[in-house]
Amino acid sequence: MRVILPAIVLTLVVLGCGRFGAGSNADSNSAKSNSAPASAKAVDLPSLVGKSNDEIKTIVGIEPRFETPYLAFELPQGELTVDSMKGRQTSIGFKAKGGAFSTPDKLGDLVGIDLRGIPVPTPSGEFYFYDDVKTSRGTLKRVSLHKTGDSFDQISIDFNSL
Repeated sequence: MRVILPAIVLTLVVLGCGRFGAGSNADSNSAKSNSAPASAKAVDLPSLVGKSNDEIKTIVGIEPRFETPYLAFELPQGELTVDSMKGRQTSIGFKAKGGAFSTPDKLGDLVGIDLRGIPVPTPSGEFYFYDDVKTSRGTLKRVSLHKTGDSFDQISIDFNSL
């Protein structure tokens, strides 16, 4: 009885503190999981569409890592790039760091793009596409995703797609 009672008390304390069990989110340190809550955005990619480089720098709020040949920003959740040619945007992209996302919609949530439906894969299966994606700021002609293994790690808005 001397050993059983302390063992029971210890078990109740451990289970009661919420660090273990079904609701504890025990996989939060997994390489494949995103440690940020689903509502946390790295950047709102649609808000950058059609903006000048100076406007983009103001929206992002930090100086770019470099500006030539394209804008590149190092954000806590990944790298933001904005490509332009002759003063017109050709693509806006984001590469997640610290792991990837198991589904396209989770990566889309991180950058403010609501991806629904099934993306179209390229023959290699490395890239996936969504056409005519509706956002609160208008319709994006093409959104592409890069898949490495079983996870999506890059997303871009492509303006020069066929």
